[in-house]
Amino acid sequence: MISRRREIIRRIDEKLRVSRAVKPMAPPANAVLSPFFHTLIVDEAALTVSKAEFARAVMAEGARLNPDYPTVVVEWPWAKPYLREDSSSPNAIAFRDSAVNILFTERFSDADADDVAACFLKVESVFARR
Repeated sequence: MISRRREIIRRIDEKLRVSRAVKPMAPPANAVLSPFFHTLIVDEAALTVSKAEFARAVMAEGARLNPDYPTVVVEWPWAKPYLREDSSSPNAIAFRDSAVNILFTERFSDADADDVAACFLKVESVFARR
């Protein structure tokens, strides 16, 4: 099951190698992935639209995404009393603001993985900064 998910990710990443706007998140060295979603980084500077608009267009093409992952602890109101007064997480916030997550299962076929990549590439071709 996990090996199939890794194969799907590799296939999507291979198809997206031509993208100038979307890059896979690089896992830490020596990490062993057990993925339930696949994170991609969207470079808004390569696009004429925001990450949110780009993600909505990719979803409209049929890809299942989580376009926003609002779970940076320093932004949770209920966590504030437990954090240092000067707590901030600029790197985590920047990462969150540029990331989208592809939702998939090990039941994806190779054609499904290809379709997901094609959705990204099609939308990028429309919104790419020239």
